Amino acid sequence: MDSVVDMLDKETEVMGMKKKRNSVSCREYYSYKLQIRSLNDSMILHIGRLLQQFVVDMYVKLETSRLDYFRKNQTEIRAELYQGIMDSVDVGETRGIKVGRRIILPSTFIGGPRDMRRKYMDAMTLVQIFGKPDIFLTMTCNPNWIEIKQELIKNEDAQNRPDLVSRVFRAKLEELKKDLFKDEIFGPVAAHVHVIEFQKRGKNSFPLYRRRDDGCKVKVRGSVLDNRWVVPYNPYLLAKFDCHINVEICSTIKAVKYLYKYIYKGHDKVAMNIKSFKNDEDIDEIHSFQSARWISPPEAMWRIYGFSLNEMHPHVMTLQIHLENKQMMSFKNSINLQSVVNNDFFAKTMLTEYVVNNVNSRQLLYREFPAHYVWSSQFKTWNIRKRCDVVGRIVNANPFDHERYYLRLLLNHVRGATSFDDLKCVNSVQCLSYRNAALLHGLLESDNSFELCLEEASLYQMPYSLQRLFATLLVYCSPSNPRDLWIKYEKALSDYFKYLNYSDRVKRSKVLGHINIILESMGKTLTDYDLLEFDIDDNDIHDDNREISEELSIVINYDDIACAQSLNIEQKYAYDQILDKVFSKVPGLFFIDGPGGSGKTCLYKTILAAVTSKGLIALATASSGVAASILPSGRTAHSRFKIPLVMEEHNTCHVSKQSGLAKLMKDASLIVWDEAPMTSSSCSSKRY
Repeated sequence: MDSVVDMLDKETEVMGMKKKRNSVSCREYYSYKLQIRSLNDSMILHIGRLLQQFVVDMYVKLETSRLDYFRKNQTEIRAELYQGIMDSVDVGETRGIKVGRRIILPSTFIGGPRDMRRKYMDAMTLVQIFGKPDIFLTMTCNPNWIEIKQELIKNEDAQNRPDLVSRVFRAKLEELKKDLFKDEIFGPVAAHVHVIEFQKRGKNSFPLYRRRDDGCKVKVRGSVLDNRWVVPYNPYLLAKFDCHINVEICSTIKAVKYLYKYIYKGHDKVAMNIKSFKNDEDIDEIHSFQSARWISPPEAMWRIYGFSLNEMHPHVMTLQIHLENKQMMSFKNSINLQSVVNNDFFAKTMLTEYVVNNVNSRQLLYREFPAHYVWSSQFKTWNIRKRCDVVGRIVNANPFDHERYYLRLLLNHVRGATSFDDLKCVNSVQCLSYRNAALLHGLLESDNSFELCLEEASLYQMPYSLQRLFATLLVYCSPSNPRDLWIKYEKALSDYFKYLNYSDRVKRSKVLGHINIILESMGKTLTDYDLLEFDIDDNDIHDDNREISEELSIVINYDDIACAQSLNIEQKYAYDQILDKVFSKVPGLFFIDGPGGSGKTCLYKTILAAVTSKGLIALATASSGVAASILPSGRTAHSRFKIPLVMEEHNTCHVSKQSGLAKLMKDASLIVWDEAPMTSSSCSSKRY
């Protein structure tokens, strides 16, 4: 780069390669307004710190608008997550709703946590293929560059010209990339990764090194070093670019993960929040990303100008993974569903076409396929690749998503699979599951260590402790076959009930029900471990449900039962009609109206007592705390049904399907809601 004019010409050349449109985006508008022009035409660039505040505010507006789009289109985003083309970043959660609500920030949002994790996994894929990196190089912007200083007007500082700093740094970066990848000053480069980071570390200053002889010495790898030693550097790069350029040799594999996690660690932020954990608590990834977000003026300008934040070569292509006939099919609302089912085109995916197309691919692994074939998303076919500059990576699958995880394991090791059933075939033996196939291939370890652990613990541990140990092994050790462990140690886990007059079915229900409660406290359920198929009756584990136990232990006021004899005609009519529906288990909805003092509360208490006396569950709620306190074991509707206190358009009641409250509401024979009309109309329309 010989001058600023050359820099601008190169920028114009890159921008001219982009697709032409008839309109401009909000980012492009501000990019246009912040271009360098004559002093009178670009006064906004010379207003000092106000420019810093302006560009940060404008970029925050741009970023917030994108985040708002993701917040309002969660349905489409969830569909993308379930297509099997994104990495599993959660703790193996396969249910649709596990906790309250989950607001997802997808990997398409550049700079978000999912995007950073995806890029980290892509970078590690390059390490897997090309080996550990040879050089770790960092380049720091120098505000005293001549290209910056010659463009500053009188009394102007570089810190107040983030536009100039960003553009000059990018030009220097492009020149460095030319030296490294085109001129090959360090030799041919097979693969590289770089990111741009904007940090605020320590004091606002520029280091001026002065290495005094302070007498301090350190011993590093057997060598004695003092203050005369400096960090690794390259004289040619330092002389050419006149800035801090740190060049290090990656000598051990231990540094690889640290380096890649360092460059993909995400934006600067500091947030701390101490609170109790609740299973029905919302998880808002967008809010977490925005909390304590630090944006500096140079970063704001960099993003407004549309400069790239990272680069990777060769490109890493993520490969879709799904079970047979479990792929997500996308179609428009206007399309007839029958035509979708009958049309094989909708069911085609990268994986299905890999196992059925192209005879030449039979000796290739799934992850090796993109190096020889290119995927056409329009026609959903693999075509011969003309340039071999792409690396494949199968998206991650959590071990808790058992069959999908074992399918991925087989795809990484089995060559030439012609179908999903072919993946299950090992030495002419057709396995029933991908896990069994992986076991026959020798890709899995046995569960002997877990069996020895349970065997030893069963000799001296009480059944309750043994159940907790069993749940802990499931969650944190991921045994390959939880069902076999359960079958082998079911007797020891249910030893407490052997002296009670329970059938084997009831014993099994109670033990599995208690194990499920322990698993729920760890964020899992029996469903995650293929243990729910055993014969379990919810009625057998009521005593392990705190909410149900509390309702069944309510003390019955027999005075309220006696009030049934003193009800007037209208009260008696309502009393009989309601109890007839309750005891006959016929659904019904009743609205009782009357002025204050007409005996409505007396009727409620009488009905509640009558239902409770029969061993049934009756829930008493009210819209206000005062009204709820009058009813036996009454609670406000917001407390009982988890209705949000602050109502929004897309709010839902925070009741998990697997929670104790959900079981309580399911088993309730009667729900009394006093002062229901006093509740906001938006509350009654909320769904669970």
